[in-house]
Amino acid sequence: MKLKRRLLSLAIPALFAATALATAAPAAGPDFFYSKRYKPGEGTGEPVTAADPADHWPVKIVAPKVFLDGGAVIATGKPPRGLKSDLRHGLLTSDFVNVSVLHYMPNFRADCVRAIITPQGDYLAGVIAGEGLTGGRGHYAPPDINYNRKDNDIIFYRSRDRGKTWEKQGPLTPIVPYSLHAFIPLISKKFPGRIYCFGTEPRPDLREGRENAPIAFRHSDDDGFTWSQPTVIRPVNDPDFKAMSAMQMTETAAGTWLIGAHEAHWHGDNNIGNMAGKKFSRIPTREYLLRSTDHGKTWTVLPGKRPGGWFLEEYNRMDEIVPVALDGPEVLALARTPEGHLWQLRSRDDGLTWTKPAPTPINHPDAPAMFFKLSDGKTLLVLHHNTYDPSSPQFGAGVRKQLWFTVSTDKGATWSEPRFIAASIHDDSRAQISYADIIDDPQTGDFHIFLPYAWRQTLHLVLPKSKLAALPTAADLRAQAAVAN
Repeated sequence: MKLKRRLLSLAIPALFAATALATAAPAAGPDFFYSKRYKPGEGTGEPVTAADPADHWPVKIVAPKVFLDGGAVIATGKPPRGLKSDLRHGLLTSDFVNVSVLHYMPNFRADCVRAIITPQGDYLAGVIAGEGLTGGRGHYAPPDINYNRKDNDIIFYRSRDRGKTWEKQGPLTPIVPYSLHAFIPLISKKFPGRIYCFGTEPRPDLREGRENAPIAFRHSDDDGFTWSQPTVIRPVNDPDFKAMSAMQMTETAAGTWLIGAHEAHWHGDNNIGNMAGKKFSRIPTREYLLRSTDHGKTWTVLPGKRPGGWFLEEYNRMDEIVPVALDGPEVLALARTPEGHLWQLRSRDDGLTWTKPAPTPINHPDAPAMFFKLSDGKTLLVLHHNTYDPSSPQFGAGVRKQLWFTVSTDKGATWSEPRFIAASIHDDSRAQISYADIIDDPQTGDFHIFLPYAWRQTLHLVLPKSKLAALPTAADLRAQAAVAN
């Protein structure tokens, strides 16, 4: 497989030394997804010990070799010094990375995970969990487009000891009688004791096509145990805006909220509209940013009302953008494309106007932007897959089986040489690791990665933040593999 490698190689930085719902929601039915397992509003109290998880998805077939970007070939049965094959969790990673299971339910799917340090100092992680039809993964938009069936819930896990142990808190309450998409948390400087939960709100009477639905938000004033009713975002320039949103959001220094959302039109959707005449894409998409300067009271959609979103002409797509506030009014956003790199947009006026999309040097397939600002308030970090198959640029699972990171200390002008975190060693190419989130805890000095694995379980990786610079580069891996062989 020919891989693109156009990443700028630099030394690792020295640091590492809205409107309320207009219509009542559908009446609650007897078939809540989690009503079979939990009483609404109650957690299970079930402990999940990080050091010795009670449950995990059994990895039955381990690939004999892992082919990493940069040409390193690692024998999983005899990894080189400094690496380990964690057969229990299905990962190849460095010796000092601790891996445990955060979430697993037999015969159930596990989708996106998002995590946050709560106002009271707990860790709170939300996982989308569902039964998953054939071709699905507990997603709110299964192939049969049944708006009225509930396939998932957001399941919360809580740690009261900075990630050492976890308890299963249970589903987001009040429970709604339809599926959800993702937990996108925000703690605003204006309301430091409140947690917001943003995301796609697939209410059956407001959906469009297979995936498009309103974007909404809830809030919790009791540290994430209970939540308000959802408030649908109705932008002033596109009140019926419908799309999907599952990626992290940001708040600028001025208190402006920015969250990404993309509309997607599967071939066969009745409302594919003028996207159909563009160049080929199985699922043409348009990317947008929703912007509020008054803490969610009113919103504007950028760059304009549908279908005027950002996209790459060559692929008729751009998805899953993540904005990160920098200093003052500057914001940098990275977006998913099928081109082989993350693409960037930059704003210097608090997210009001944006530069034309342009490629970054960050090597990444058709997968989400996993883009973060670390706890020092300056360093930017991107988790990326660091590989790309130009012969199959769209929706490939096999190119999502390794996880690397790169950092920038100059607001994204340059990016460091990538360093390897982990790779799936499951023989099934669908056993991908993507849609990750992090907690960078300045109190403990630990760096946490929350990682969906094969859409069947959620893994929790922990390492000292000081060890990030000790993770291997591609050159390190080639040298280590040569010695081992």
